[in-house]
Amino acid sequence: MRPVEYLVVEFPGNKFKGEIIPVLQELVEKSVISVIDMILIRKDQDGTVTTLELQDMDPGEAVQYEAVVTEVAGLLSAEDVREIAAALSPNSSAGVLVFEDAWTDRLLETIENAEGIVLALDRIPMEKVDEAKKSVAETAV
Repeated sequence: MRPVEYLVVEFPGNKFKGEIIPVLQELVEKSVISVIDMILIRKDQDGTVTTLELQDMDPGEAVQYEAVVTEVAGLLSAEDVREIAAALSPNSSAGVLVFEDAWTDRLLETIENAEGIVLALDRIPMEKVDEAKKSVAETAV
């Protein structure tokens, strides 16, 4: 019952060089997250969209991602990819990750052992958090 989230990161100018991979690998190794799906989306200047999934990469390129992606669950649909691509600026790329919050394992196990029942476990949208922080900052002045 791990929470599952997704992250979309845009790289203007198609300048994805892989600097994020070591940090993702560290998060996986420390059991903070478990990456269960990944796709790379590229939008050319003329709007042409191409996608690249782990299984489509050549072995030399795929090796850097294999240390991060624990399984490929196929959770990203063609519609998801179309929506993300539509939001991309021309001449940009996006990395899309679907990951489980592995850090919850111990907490959820402890709750279960204490005969507790999780009634809700959800993500608060960033916009709402930003609004709340802004409101608190304004009232503190």
